[in-house]
This record gives sequence, C-alpha cells and structure tokens, in this order.
Amino acid sequence: MKKTVLSYEDTHAFPALFRAYLSEDEKLKDFYRYPFSPDSFESAAEDLKKQPFDRKVLVEVLRDQNKPSLYPLIETLRESNTFTVCTGHQLSIFAGPLFFVFKIVTVIRLAEELKRKYPAYNFLPVFWMVSEDHDLEEISSVNMYGKNIEWKHGLKGMAGGLDTSSMKKCMEELSAVAGSGKNSEELLTLFTEAYLSGKNLASATRFLLGKLFEEKYILILDPADERLKKKIIPFLREDIFDHVNHRLVDETAARLSRCGYETQVNPREINCFYITGNSRNRIVFEEDRYKITGTDVSFSEKEMDAEISNHPGRFSPNVVMRPLYQQAVLPNIAYVGGPAEIAYWMEYRSMFEHHGIFYPVLVPRVSALWIDSSASALMRKLRINSANLFTGTDMILKKLLAENGFRLGLPEEIEDARRLFSVVSLKAGAVDPTLRASSEAELEKVLKSLKHIEERMTRSAKQQREAEVRQVKKLMEKLFPGNGLQERHDNFIPLYLEYGKAFLNILFENFDPFEGRFVVLEDTGK
Repeated sequence: MKKTVLSYEDTHAFPALFRAYLSEDEKLKDFYRYPFSPDSFESAAEDLKKQPFDRKVLVEVLRDQNKPSLYPLIETLRESNTFTVCTGHQLSIFAGPLFFVFKIVTVIRLAEELKRKYPAYNFLPVFWMVSEDHDLEEISSVNMYGKNIEWKHGLKGMAGGLDTSSMKKCMEELSAVAGSGKNSEELLTLFTEAYLSGKNLASATRFLLGKLFEEKYILILDPADERLKKKIIPFLREDIFDHVNHRLVDETAARLSRCGYETQVNPREINCFYITGNSRNRIVFEEDRYKITGTDVSFSEKEMDAEISNHPGRFSPNVVMRPLYQQAVLPNIAYVGGPAEIAYWMEYRSMFEHHGIFYPVLVPRVSALWIDSSASALMRKLRINSANLFTGTDMILKKLLAENGFRLGLPEEIEDARRLFSVVSLKAGAVDPTLRASSEAELEKVLKSLKHIEERMTRSAKQQREAEVRQVKKLMEKLFPGNGLQERHDNFIPLYLEYGKAFLNILFENFDPFEGRFVVLEDTGK
C-alpha cells in the first residue's frame, strides 16, 4: 500500500477555519486553549487533574455499557492518572460514511501515541454515541457501489431507541450487492447479529463497533444514562433560566466572524431538549411558561426547576451543550473531530471557561482517500498521480490531451490581441476620445471569439481521445463521488469486502493522529 500525504490546502476541499487552526494562525489563538501538537498534552494533563470528576459513577456506567473483557481497562479510570480521548458521531447504519470509521481509527491511534509519549499516564479511547439525536433521515442510508441502500423504517423519535428489526429488507439489499465470499459472509453475519437480534440502534451500534475493533479496543459510552446527566444539573439550570450559553457562544461566534471566518453553530436561547418517551422536543420560553414544542406540556419556572432536579435524564443537550456535558463527565484530554466539529468547538471556549470545565486539545480526525488496485492501475495507464487528482477533472483532461499533442489553449494569441487593441485604442483615442470605448468593445468581441474557438478545439480533442476521456471521468466519479470527497459519501463495506480485516489494519498502520495532512492510500498491487 503506497501512502502519500498532501496539505489540506492542496486538496481544495477543506474550509479556511480548519486550515487556519492547523497552521496556528495568530487570529485564532484566543479561540482554543492548546495547540494541535503532541507536546501540548503534558500541560493539558496537569490542567485536567485540577477538575474534579465522579470517576466512581463513570466506571459504573461504562461497566454497564461495555463487555466484561474491557472491565480491567475501565477500572483504571478510578485513578487520577487515567484520561480519555474521545470522538463521537450519530448512530448511522452500517457505520455510515467512511469518515465514521476514520474517526474511530484516529482516536484509537491517538490513545496509543499518547501512551507511548507519556508512559506515566493511561489514555483510553472512547466513542460517545449521539444516541438522542432525532435527525433520522441523515443516518438511515449508506452508499456503496454507486447504490444507495436506505432503511425505510417509518419510525420517529430518538435514534438510539429505534427498533432495528425492520432492517430486514435493508439487509436483503445489502446481501444482493455484497455477493458471496469469506469477507461478505463475515460482514453479513456481523450485521445480522447486530441489527436483527431484537436490538435497538444504540445497542446494535455498540455491538457492531465492539466487533469491528475487537483486535484493538474502544469504550462505548451512551450519554443517555441519568446517572451521568445528574452531573450537569447546574449547567441545565443556567442554560434554561439564564440563557448563559446562548450569550457566550453568540459573542464568540461574532468575534470569529469579525476575524473573517464562517461560524458553524447558531446557539438557541435554550440549548437542550426535553424527552417524553422516545420523543425529543425543543424547550421554548413563551408567555411566562417553559413549553415543550409539539406537545401540550409546559412548566412554570418553579415546576421546571423541580423537573431538572428530579428528572435530569429527561433533558437532552443539543450541539452547543453536548461538548460541555462530555467534558463534565469524562476526564477527557482530547476531542477528535472533523473540520466542521473543530470549527464549532472554536465557538465554545468562553462557555467552558465560564462553567469551569476543562477545554480539551482539539485533534482533527485523519481524512483520507482510498484508491483500490483497479483505480490505481487506471491512474498509471493515464499517467495520473495522487496530487493530480485534486486539480479536478477538467485540469486532468487538459493535461492528458496536451500530453497527446493537442495544443488546446490560445494564450499567446489572446495576449497578442490585447496588445494590438491597446495600440489601436491609443491611436483611435488620439483622433477622437469616443473611439477608445469602441476599440475596447471590439476587443471584447475578439476575445469572446477566441474563447469560443478554444472551447471547440477542446471538444474536438476530447472526441478524438474519447476512450481516455471516458476513463478519466469514470475514475474521478469513483474517487470523488458527486464531485465530493470519498470519505463523506462512500461506506466502508466495499473496501472490507475486498480487503477483509486488512482494511482496518492498513488504516491503523498509516494513520498518524499528529500528521495534520490529508492521506492518500493507493493499492499499487506491490
């Protein structure tokens, strides 16, 4: 497997704020606490030790939610020198798009690298299940082999509580595209046991990830547990009654905007939901009552205060409060996130400081492009390297045609026309100033004609090299489906079917959590 790394700048696929964070842009220094560097963790560990945690309750919850083989590791969390490194995601079926897997590999590799560098500490990788999310459309389908497989369940409510027994038809579609073979039998057996054995989506996801990563390990934490939510009762009160988080995050977002960066999150006045059964609804303050949208339920201030005290499990943090919740219950030294997550964490530092909660080191998940053996062979035939891929289809085609002797552009001729009309404009203007505008108008007509000729030349060249053009387009659509990054679109299943467990092993071997560059993995067949 050939590994190539590219700067995120050269991929033309990542937002400016994310790239500025990686380059330690001075304008961003006030929006995070520790630089993205392995050297940051010594001071971060000392700072994190100052925050008290209920490690006893955390151990109890993790023991209840994870398999017995992980109990010895979980028990180390009782000690003050054990920290977590965490990532999280929605409960997407079949492990969602590729970056879902990349996140988990990154967080496991991060724990390994930190333990190697700081042997006096323990670092445990944790996957925070976003089990209370209710954006079901986003998590109910996957893409593979150019086909979309959708779980049409007709259910409502929070993702973690969805009954997965209705995935039978979805599994039949998967079986049809997976074919036969050792790897397909292994995966289909795993998915059948995960989804069709009377589980809900939360327990199915816990089982699936536990099996996929059993040769390493990752602790799975479902934050829906009321024992954990009791720890954020003071934060719930401040958010619901005083709107503190809304004010602090809004102010920080405005400062980020003034620095020239787009913000990711717009906080609400109340940044948590209320849970009734498997329904999760917004809380709004209207007419001196705290109303639960979509229901007839409402509370006075006194009633709401009692509800928070007596039933904290009924309150569910949104994207603003969720990181605060995470850092309040986990001795978490680093958060592994994608570009959008890194960006919205930048809006939260003042909120963390207000509540006296540790703000972690932000570690970008590894982003990668996987080029299988057939795509690699086609790239060699077309003389395309991994860096060329990110110039885009049009530039690759122009390069290909130029290498085959087609001179497609007319840059010299266009420059000659500009020089000629510049002289004509000066001479005509000397006779009559109004003729200068006429000369410039004529130049525009000539340039438009030359551009039209260029386009016809390109079309003709493409027709003459039609086979190569088709191959380039097919390659680019495979590697950049929908003209986007592969990791945001494709599922891991086709790669697992081809490579088996070696797929994950290759990721572990090649993902360096501190590399800070885009990874291209190319199966050259060597």
